[in-house]
Amino acid sequence: MTDARILEESVDGLSHTFVIGIDAHPVNAAVNERLRDLGRTARVPGFRPGRAPLAMLRNLHAERIRATIVDHLAIDVARRLIAERALEPSRRPTIRIDEDGSVESDSVTFTLLLEVMPRVELGELRNFSLRRFRVPEDNPELAGLAREHLRRQLFDALIDTHDFPIPRDMAEGEYGRISRGFEANVGEKVDAELEAELRRIAERRIRLAILLTEIGRAHRISVPRSEVEALVEAQTERDPEHQSEIIDYYLDNPTALAELQSPLFEERVVEFLLAQSEVTVVELSAEELRREMGAM
Repeated sequence: MTDARILEESVDGLSHTFVIGIDAHPVNAAVNERLRDLGRTARVPGFRPGRAPLAMLRNLHAERIRATIVDHLAIDVARRLIAERALEPSRRPTIRIDEDGSVESDSVTFTLLLEVMPRVELGELRNFSLRRFRVPEDNPELAGLAREHLRRQLFDALIDTHDFPIPRDMAEGEYGRISRGFEANVGEKVDAELEAELRRIAERRIRLAILLTEIGRAHRISVPRSEVEALVEAQTERDPEHQSEIIDYYLDNPTALAELQSPLFEERVVEFLLAQSEVTVVELSAEELRREMGAM
């Protein structure tokens, strides 16, 4: 629609801020065109339909129409800038319109704020030395503990060998989910000491999620759609009375579908990494395994 100019630009870690200026003359022309279109059908007290003076329509509707046009324009300019800079926002960017909304204004400025995903340089993924505890095959509880212990070792090794910043908004969102879950389940407010611990947990989860995603991308690890559909089908079988509602829910909510897929994807990446690692089988009693888990 019109050319945009970057008036100011700043970068703070993963946070980017752009102040962008746009020539307002095309915006004003679009406002006038919309007002003329509106004037053909508008009903204004004291005037026949379509006969209200343009000046009156301008007083009544110009600011609202201009705000809508500017909003759409700012979104379009932001999208083009993000694509041209090859930025990968960690969440939806924030746009703040800075101009005063006057139809006579010669310029429009807005501020674009976004955090981007970090660039992760994957290190060597073949030198992890892990211990796998042998447990009785007829004890599923211990088998689950042994498996979880192995995963924790792997995740610790990944974090220890990869250092990169994480988006603050993602860490803050994860902390919010963890703290709300704690307060709902325990019935107590999070104090300062616990908050620090929960924030460390949140940061670890985000760091791991970014690492696993990058490893999956680099090694073309994916989850077939058929497996995700099988999970949805399993849910419908457990609740046949709401089968159509469950299916519609996942069809209408890509985020929910992604959350359903996430554990499958994580398991595939873990299996890939374990195949590259040096895994030593260790004999351990049930009590020793539980004690080992508690110390991690």
